[in-house]
Amino acid sequence: MKYSVDTRFQSLADIIIRLNPVELVTPINVADEKARWLDRAKIGLFTNPYFLYNREALKEASSHNFELTAARATLANGLIPETDAEKVIKKILLSRINNAITATEIAASILLGDDNEVCNLSRKIYGFPSNNQAYRAYQIVNGEIIPYAKKSRFTKKDQKALKAMQFDAETIGYWFTEVINHYGIDSWTIEVGDQFTSIDVRDKNLTGRPLVGVPATRKVNGLKLLELIGHEIECHLLGSENCKELVKQILGADSPLAPLYPVIAKSDDELFYEGVAKISDVSINGPEALPMPYATIACDQARRGSDFAEIAKLIKDMRFDMGQTEEEALKGAWTTTYRIMRGSTNTELGGYSFSKDYVYMGGYDIAQQVSPLFRSFASMTLDEITALAAVCELKPTYTNLDAVGYVKWQLLS
Repeated sequence: MKYSVDTRFQSLADIIIRLNPVELVTPINVADEKARWLDRAKIGLFTNPYFLYNREALKEASSHNFELTAARATLANGLIPETDAEKVIKKILLSRINNAITATEIAASILLGDDNEVCNLSRKIYGFPSNNQAYRAYQIVNGEIIPYAKKSRFTKKDQKALKAMQFDAETIGYWFTEVINHYGIDSWTIEVGDQFTSIDVRDKNLTGRPLVGVPATRKVNGLKLLELIGHEIECHLLGSENCKELVKQILGADSPLAPLYPVIAKSDDELFYEGVAKISDVSINGPEALPMPYATIACDQARRGSDFAEIAKLIKDMRFDMGQTEEEALKGAWTTTYRIMRGSTNTELGGYSFSKDYVYMGGYDIAQQVSPLFRSFASMTLDEITALAAVCELKPTYTNLDAVGYVKWQLLS
């Protein structure tokens, strides 16, 4: 790659690596609002929560819009690829900058209380379920379609023993660390804290360093722990590391673009990324781990103008009818609706959705049709991996060592 520009690649990387759309749309009062909402929902009163956001973080994110826009124009003209692989990498880099710019616009839109624009911007990154996808989701809930899944890789005896175990957030973090060390990776940290609403692999976040976040109150059984290890570490984290190494192989370890390798390696579009991880879930937990249709239905209901309370009531009823207890259905309804409505400054207004969560079901259907080799690089989009495969050899640096099986042996021995 030739460079006809004098760009501070490290400074650009430092900006982009902190712009995570999911982090920007996460309310700072979500725990209190969840508790208040559940208390009311238990007596049949479905309400619209009021979300507050980290305005300082949003202001900081928004402030980088001009700088990123200028960098995009400079790099579009100043980076001169010399190989077909470099042409693909340049295209991916410009796409990452576009997504970072979109993140700054999301931040500004939340600050302005423009829910309609946040909704539109999220669709630019994550897409939106098609009518066919929405219709299929309703068919699953109505029992017209029974999704197929193979049995768990573990015996019923082992599953029973694993489900009898309980692990708190600190212990989840301990096993995540053990697995990362098992792979010889030292660039990631595990953090347990109240700032996380779900377990999340964050290549990009406000700290500027890659981390895996674990909510302080999270508790899981042993089988779920193994599912999380497969999903978060052996799919998400290894996928990111493999993509970083692939970019390094193409451009070289000493390229001026090296600070941007982590940026290039991870797309905000997580359709393929989450689909691959759901394949892992199902292999460990069987049919119970199949992606649920509720997020897709929530997106469809939002498109039709429903507000938080209306969507949550519908999802609660669907979950209950599908066999969940009243408590499970209520908690699931909150989680589904919250994740679709995060980023909203007025959940009483219908039509809003942060569409990311539909990718679990949509991505699972796609990832099953894709080569296992491509799945090793799933932190990039399927189109990006396909384009790179056409011009260079794909060889993952980190192959799956079955840490899931290793931890299972440790737990049951």
